[in-house]
Amino acid sequence: MTGRTARRRVVRVTVPSDGFPGRAVARADLLATEEPLGIRVDGSALTVTMRTPGDDVELAAGFLVGEAVVRSRDDIAEIRLCDGTSCGHGGHDGMGTSQVIREDVGRHNAVDKVVGYALLRGRLPLAGCAPLVSGRASFELVQKAVLAGIPLLAAVSAPSSLAADLAEEAGLTLAGFLRGPSMNVYTAAHRIPA
Repeated sequence: MTGRTARRRVVRVTVPSDGFPGRAVARADLLATEEPLGIRVDGSALTVTMRTPGDDVELAAGFLVGEAVVRSRDDIAEIRLCDGTSCGHGGHDGMGTSQVIREDVGRHNAVDKVVGYALLRGRLPLAGCAPLVSGRASFELVQKAVLAGIPLLAAVSAPSSLAADLAEEAGLTLAGFLRGPSMNVYTAAHRIPA
């Protein structure tokens, strides 16, 4: 497994506003690493997702919850890393106050990592949790929150229309434009104290 960042040579271009010639300087920059992760269930390929390496077992477990393949820790016989990728083995073999932060190039993967973290520790449903995601709250993120038993999803930007429709139908509190002391609450505002 590689690191979460990769070094790359870039050219930093500065364009002056006073009409004089600009500058171009070569330098190193760090980029978020993005690599494929294959997830298998009972030995069969289920999907390949692009993700930032790290927390791969949690990502696989959370993905299985988000796809309604499993509902609890008891639905998973084992999850193991094999040949550098994660193999989720599902099968029907008979919340606390902890907080966790997971990063990924994909918001949906970061949510899967958090849900997987909770699943593997027997903490689903996440009834007392309210994840905050960067960017927009999409239909997929709302769906993952609902399936994990999360009552409130907050984003720093606006939700999509389909995300708001699903949140309303499921009774999920959906907040967007979360900045400082203010936010827009799109659905189920009763959970937000005024």
